[in-house]
Amino acid sequence: METNTNKNAEEKPSLTKRVGDAVEKLGDKIEHSGFKKVGDAIERLGDKIEHSRDNK
Repeated sequence: METNTNKNAEEKPSLTKRVGDAVEKLGDKIEHSGFKKVGDAIERLGDKIEHSRDNK
């Protein structure tokens, strides 16, 4: 019988991905509330955070 001890690690996104997604969503909300430039900048920051740990 084979068990996978890293099953939870594979299913759950990393902390940087979760934080990046949250920051992107925040930027989207700010953008839709009338502050387009600020919202765009925050969304780009969230994208950078989300992909900062990707293999290059």
